[in-house]
Amino acid sequence: MTAKNDNGNNATTKYGYITSDSTKVIDVVCKMNIYRITAKYSSEYNGTTYYFCGLGCKNKFDANPGNYLTLPVANFSSNVTKGDSPLTVQFNDSSTNATKWAWDFGDGGNSTVQNPVYTYNKNGKFNVTLTVKNGKGNDTITKYNYITVDSATVKDLVCGMIIDKSTALTWEYKGTTYYFCREECKEEFEKNPEKYISS
Repeated sequence: MTAKNDNGNNATTKYGYITSDSTKVIDVVCKMNIYRITAKYSSEYNGTTYYFCGLGCKNKFDANPGNYLTLPVANFSSNVTKGDSPLTVQFNDSSTNATKWAWDFGDGGNSTVQNPVYTYNKNGKFNVTLTVKNGKGNDTITKYNYITVDSATVKDLVCGMIIDKSTALTWEYKGTTYYFCREECKEEFEKNPEKYISS
């Protein structure tokens, strides 16, 4: 989660339970919404900072943090799962009780941002893994072959020209889309598709 330091620069801050407002947190003891920047009491536990509305809540937490923390459960979604290269994907974290995030996008890329935007430049099918953590533990979810990236170019089976999918003529045959550089190639293919598919 990105916040601003006093000097206006970006800073990464870990919270207990985070709301949609990056300046607010939830006191894990009394469940009250409080502002991080005005909270007078905080405690560090397993690398995470927790903020409290008062000294009483802080003392209860410090005495036994495990009583107030729940194991995280990892989950995520995205705005797209398939498209032509380069494919830009907005990943959306839907985990519960998480304060840290570690993404593996399956092509060598990774991120620790909660809701990363990532661009795939390679063609193929990619597993996506999200590991989430908090002061009590961690959880991991992997969605196999979650992202499919296709080439933005394709071969016209009639004339052999490499063409851009976005500007090509198309024709559907047995559930597959075929692409053509001009109308003459498309018409020739329509006369005898199997001739060009098997060649």
